[in-house]
Parts: sequence; structure tokens; C-alpha cells
Amino acid sequence: MSKVTSEQVRQWLLGANSDQGIAACSVKGPFTVRDNSRLFYAECTAFPSPAAVKLCLSPHTGQADPDSAHQQYDALLRVSRALGDGCEFSVPRPYLVRADIGLVATEWIAGPGMTDLLLSWRCGTTQAQDLMARAGRWLRVFHQAHALAPGRLDVEHKLPFVAEMESTAAASEPLFRRALSSLRQSAEPAAMVTLNRSWIHGDFKSDNLIVAGPRTVGIDIQLRRENAVVYDLAPFLNHLELSLCHPAGWRLARSQALLRKTFLSAYHPVPEDAVGLPLAWVQLYLLLQGWQAALAGSWLRSTFANLCYRRVARRLVSRIARYQATGLPSCAA
Repeated sequence: MSKVTSEQVRQWLLGANSDQGIAACSVKGPFTVRDNSRLFYAECTAFPSPAAVKLCLSPHTGQADPDSAHQQYDALLRVSRALGDGCEFSVPRPYLVRADIGLVATEWIAGPGMTDLLLSWRCGTTQAQDLMARAGRWLRVFHQAHALAPGRLDVEHKLPFVAEMESTAAASEPLFRRALSSLRQSAEPAAMVTLNRSWIHGDFKSDNLIVAGPRTVGIDIQLRRENAVVYDLAPFLNHLELSLCHPAGWRLARSQALLRKTFLSAYHPVPEDAVGLPLAWVQLYLLLQGWQAALAGSWLRSTFANLCYRRVARRLVSRIARYQATGLPSCAA
């Protein structure tokens, strides 16, 4: 499966359920090769537009991953019905699933990824703000499409993992230990804030947003759980701040606070303080997980990653301390 060709994909599409009416098809690619997927471009008689054909693979064996194919197709189907096809804030329209070979066909979205635009040398602060506003509005529409009863942050399920991190090699790093202590000390007050809840994208970051003219399109949606909306806000902000640590993002590094504010304001027009402590708590929790994994990489990569993670972690620890010192609201967006 790891060396699958465009001709094999074409034959699989032609052999799909006869209800799809695929009588002719052309396929190009793969255009993207990852440990867990291959992405092809296809034009088929049964599809109303060109299609992105994704082969879902097990990252350990390279074999077809039927569960991922089913899950991704079903998630797109649910979200596309909720948001509407072709709307300003939408997802690719799902066309076909063949779970037996891990194949999912969806609408091909012609446009650059948001991260590529953000890190382009052509992107100035004004353009970056526009991208952050698009991201915030997309997430707002996504969450509003499946709003649930408000609830509290599930810190009781996270603290055992905090304890596990305290026993790892990463905890020998003084700032890492201080960050873990910050999570423990702020867990109870963070859990006192009432938060909006919805379905969760599962991997929300600028990598998974495509800018196609007036459309902003979310991809790689997982929908594996429903939870407080900060579980989508936090990974986006972590990814943003770590991206600005990359050399391509240094031009915008001084605008980090402005871009953060722009994203959060577009998501919900209330002061950031209304969601501040639980958001910072989840950000720090997720950041430490990523930092721990990065330290296990090669020396050069882990050294650079360590500098970036330290910068963001220090900022979050200070933010949590500030929220604790000033108190917190009784509810949050």
C-alpha cells in the first residue's frame, strides 16, 4: 500500500459501488505522502467537481486503515450537512468512501493552506490578521453548528497524565517542572469556570484550513469527542506561537499578541479574560505533551524545539499566574 500508484487508485474508483455511477476516471499523484496517508487528484464522471482521494493508512504497518476512512467520511458528512456545501465557512463535500481499502474521496479545494500563506514572505501583519480572523470565524461557525449545554473543564481526567509527565526525563528541565506545578496549582480554579461546549475538530490548526478565494475550508476533521471549545482554541494558538518561532515566522513574531487577540476576537467578541484561565491551562497541558515528544527527537531538532517550547511555556506559566492573582469570571465563552 505504501507504493500505491495513481493507476491503482483509478481502478479502485472504477470498482466502487455501482450506485456511484463511476464510468470513467482520471487520477494524478500522489501529491502528498505522509506516514498515515496518500493524497491523489481525480476527475470522475460521478463527481460534480474534481476530487481529493485520500488513502488512510496505519502509520506502523502502511496497510489500509478502514476505521480512519469511515470516521473521516462520516465526520465530513455530518459537518457538511450542518454548515452547508460551498459556503464561506465550510468543509470539502464528501463524495465516496471505500473503507475496505481506506479510501475517501471528497471535493478538491483549490487554494493554499493557511500556514503557507501565514509564513510566506509576502504576508505582512495586516494580511496575517485577516487570516487569523478567518480562522476564528470558521471555528465559531463550526462550534455553533453543534452547540451543547455549557460545562466545566475536565481537569480530573488530565491530572493523572500530569503525574505521568512528572516522572519522565523531560521533568529534569526546570521550566518543564515549573509548568507542571503551575498546572497542578491552577487545576481547581480552572475547573470552576463554566465553558461553552460543542463537537471538537480534534486537530484544529492553520495547517488544516484552506483559503479558496472567499471560502475558508476546514479539513482533517475528527469529531471523536464533544467537549469544552477550548480544546480547539488551545491547539490552534499553540501551533501559531510555535510557527512564529520558525525562521519563516520571525517577521511576525512581534505581532504574536496581536494575532492571538485577532483570532480570539473573531471567534467570540468578548474579552479574552472571559476564557483566559481554562484556555491557558489547556494550552499549557497540550504544549507540555508536545514538548515531551520533541525532546525525544534528534539532538539538532530537539535543541531547536526546546528553545521554541520554552518560549511558549514561559509565556503560558506567566499568564496562568496572572489570572490566578487577579481572580477569574464565573463563566466563559
